[in-house]
Amino acid sequence: MSDYKLIIHIGFPKCLSTSLQIDFFESHPSIHYLGIKANLGYDGEYQEYIQENLLKYASERIFKTQLRQSKIEIAKSLNIDRVNVISNEHLSFKFSLSQIDTWHKYQRLYQLFGEYQPTIVAITRPIGSILKSLYKEYLKLGYTYTFNQFIIWLWNFRDRNFFYDLDYTAQYQYLQEVFGEMQVSFISYDELTTNTSQSINDFFARFGISNANISIQRLNQSIENNLIEALRLLNLQKRRELGAPAFEIFENHRNKIWFKRANAFIHEYDLYHDVYLKRATLSELASLLPDSNFSPFQLNKKGEECMANILKELE
Repeated sequence: MSDYKLIIHIGFPKCLSTSLQIDFFESHPSIHYLGIKANLGYDGEYQEYIQENLLKYASERIFKTQLRQSKIEIAKSLNIDRVNVISNEHLSFKFSLSQIDTWHKYQRLYQLFGEYQPTIVAITRPIGSILKSLYKEYLKLGYTYTFNQFIIWLWNFRDRNFFYDLDYTAQYQYLQEVFGEMQVSFISYDELTTNTSQSINDFFARFGISNANISIQRLNQSIENNLIEALRLLNLQKRRELGAPAFEIFENHRNKIWFKRANAFIHEYDLYHDVYLKRATLSELASLLPDSNFSPFQLNKKGEECMANILKELE
């Protein structure tokens, strides 16, 4: 039995992750928070390296060479008097094709944190709803294709994209195999959003986090449906992140510790270029007139067939 209490919140994306990270985990008096913060920073450089590189991108060779030192740094960072919390929605989800397989992430997560018998927490959302929300998030990250093309891509390339990450039953069972049956807890997005602040405070009270009645806002809101096509067209003009050429790195700014450790030749402007361009694009989007006549989630026959297959297999 570990003397430390550790909760690892793994997502899923578009399921209140940003709200939890900023309004709850970072501000709760009973929590020692080790995850990403409001300023996109972490509680120490090594935690950032572990969570943004070793658990998401690094080759097996790099991971193995860093495992021993990473465990030493983790032991230093934990607080025995409070509930330690890590939160990263990318742990449950292969956000880009350059990330490692999600189940491989779980194996690494266990190698790093398993001795502390962590509780794994995830929030799930109905497939149809999460796909629409993910599409809008992809657009914010520079994606250039229509929703119809997004759905066809998701079905046709499910052997390499995030498709099977949305198989909640398989995810739950595998996490139980890795961490233990009693160490995994999934809860539905709809259940938590009925009365967001109260529901979240009550849910985490189950894991020894005192109910501090913290007010939680709905952060990282999706773009309005009537601005979807306008943003997609802007992305075509200003290529960045998910719309950049295949050999460009996604999330340069999240890999800054790796670049530093690797003595990489990258200018700070290039490190944050996509962040600046994203903010400029969304600012420009706010000045455009919405198109109330455009149907952003319309599917053609092929798209409908792919969506039907997706829902049949995942729901």
